[in-house]
Amino acid sequence: MVETFFYFLLYAFGGWMLENMYSWKTTGLFLKENFLKSPVKPMYGVALVLLIYGEKFFHSSFVIIILCFLIPTIVEYVTGAFLEKYFGGKWWDYSDINFQLHGHVCLYFSLCWMVLSMGVLFFLHPMIVKLYNHLPMLHWVTPVLMSLTGVDMLATSFKRKRIRAMLIVDDK
Repeated sequence: MVETFFYFLLYAFGGWMLENMYSWKTTGLFLKENFLKSPVKPMYGVALVLLIYGEKFFHSSFVIIILCFLIPTIVEYVTGAFLEKYFGGKWWDYSDINFQLHGHVCLYFSLCWMVLSMGVLFFLHPMIVKLYNHLPMLHWVTPVLMSLTGVDMLATSFKRKRIRAMLIVDDK
C-alpha cells in the first residue's frame, strides 16, 4: 500500500510540474492556480495508479493503449465535473476547443494524455519501481507525505466549500 501511495504522490507531483511548465510556456507564469496548496495534482496520481494496476491485469498492449486514452480522460472528466459541482470553480476549461465535452475534456488533450501515459507506463515507471525498491527511506517518508497531502485535501476542501457558501449567500 505504501508503494501505491508513493506512485500516487510522485505522479501527482509530476502532473503539477507538467501543468506549471505548460502554463509557463503558454502564459509566462509558472505557478498557475491549483485546487490544493501542496504541489500535487491528484488526478494525475489517480490515473497513473489505475493504469499501473490495469497493466498488471490486462496483458494486451492494445488494451493498455486504449486504457491510456480512457482512464486519464475519465479521471479528468470526473475531476472537472466534481470540482465544478461541489466547489463552483473550473480549474481548466476546454470549451473553446473542438471535440470537447462540457469543457472538462477534449480529444486533443485526451490524445496528449494517452501518449504521456504510455511513455510513463512503458518507459519511466519501470525505472521508478527500481528507485523505490532501492531507497528504503521512501517506505517511511511516503506515509508522512501522504498524510500531509490528505490534510491539505481536507483543509482546502473545507475552506473552498465555506468560500463558495459565502459567495452563494452574497448573491441572494
